[in-house]
Amino acid sequence: MTVSVSTRSRSWRSVFVLVAAVALCLGACQDDASDAPAGKPANKSADRATVPSIAWSLPETSAVTPVRIEETEAVAAARASLESIVRTYARDPDNPWAICHAILALGTETKLTNGENAIDYLFGTYAQVKVVDGQSLVFFPLQKKRTIMDPSTGEAKTVDVFVEAHPELVLKALAERGAKPDRVVAVGGEEYTLAHLYRHCLHRSWVLGGRLGVMHWNNVAWGMRALATWAPSDLAWSADGRSMTLDGYAHQGLLNLLQVTAPQHRVMAGGKAPGEPKPGLDAYTCGGAHYVSGIGYALGRGFGQKGDREKFREVIDLVFWSYPRRLELLSRVEKKHPKMKSLVTQQRFKFIGHFIELTHKLAAIGMFEPSDAEKQLMRSSVEDLVNLVARLEKVELHKHLPAIRKRDEQRYLDYVGDSAHALHGLNLATGHVRVAH
Repeated sequence: MTVSVSTRSRSWRSVFVLVAAVALCLGACQDDASDAPAGKPANKSADRATVPSIAWSLPETSAVTPVRIEETEAVAAARASLESIVRTYARDPDNPWAICHAILALGTETKLTNGENAIDYLFGTYAQVKVVDGQSLVFFPLQKKRTIMDPSTGEAKTVDVFVEAHPELVLKALAERGAKPDRVVAVGGEEYTLAHLYRHCLHRSWVLGGRLGVMHWNNVAWGMRALATWAPSDLAWSADGRSMTLDGYAHQGLLNLLQVTAPQHRVMAGGKAPGEPKPGLDAYTCGGAHYVSGIGYALGRGFGQKGDREKFREVIDLVFWSYPRRLELLSRVEKKHPKMKSLVTQQRFKFIGHFIELTHKLAAIGMFEPSDAEKQLMRSSVEDLVNLVARLEKVELHKHLPAIRKRDEQRYLDYVGDSAHALHGLNLATGHVRVAH
């Protein structure tokens, strides 16, 4: 498959919980550096001269949310509690999916529990090389076989460790937290850079009719965010003859988003959706938060087509409209099915944290100007999260996570990953973390 890069003129994972037949979904400064940093030897396995150059356009500014939340004692306690969970469980060398979340929440200099740098360890242990038309590109597989210590038995066993549940999960986390494309990494004993991971992202970032290189629109979210972070304004590429531009890719992603949410928009407007209710945003990971974030960030950096930013406001309206209704649904289910309280609590935790992270991130880059009602909801959602974290602290969730893992690996992973997103959300909301754009 040919991958070429050119320039041109610019003209909750969605979680469904079945409870008594009720489905719950909660779930630039110009950097012209070459791929190989000065003084570093070229990779022996491929001629890097054959790899087209990209005139990187890195974010030149950063901003904080316009709805900055005061760090009260309660907010500080929530941040400390969440950070404790992330530092204890997300820095696990045998859990690359969790490591990505640790980087998102703690930054690119995060060290794992084995003392190694998270980025270096991820690439050295889990990344692989794929030669595409003579070019050696770096990627992360869906899973990789590893011998690990079984947390339930304490014995060593060989298992398939999940690495990237969604394409470009690693690249997105690194780009969002400020890593640069010329950052050197070692894969299979050879030196590469993050630019080689970026090019593999281009290799599978295409859409043709109803087909996509990442199989489903849900999987576009992470790559879209990663591509937009470093891309020059005229980024265009070809993957096996498919001509793509980031403008077109972002535009198509928005059109799909508007299409799948059309039934929800009709309900929001006071009408009724035809036929059976459609899940809309809830068909996408974490209630669509990742997809909305990826498309929104790309549009915020200037990609897409004329009028896309204005159309995106419809999506923001839906995000805010959905928030109290989702919480109300969860409360009704918990009341009707009290035995499901712990599961509903976990889904509430997922939803609130992602809402805070999404809204403050997009508001910071100017993708929408919050109305007074939206500002109030952004503030009250932080109160919702702080109160929920206090309850989880009271029942000592932190100490019980190993036991939860023995019974339910997925719920354990959800709590670890959602703690990272909730912490990142609070850090954005309080201004501890700025959004580069």
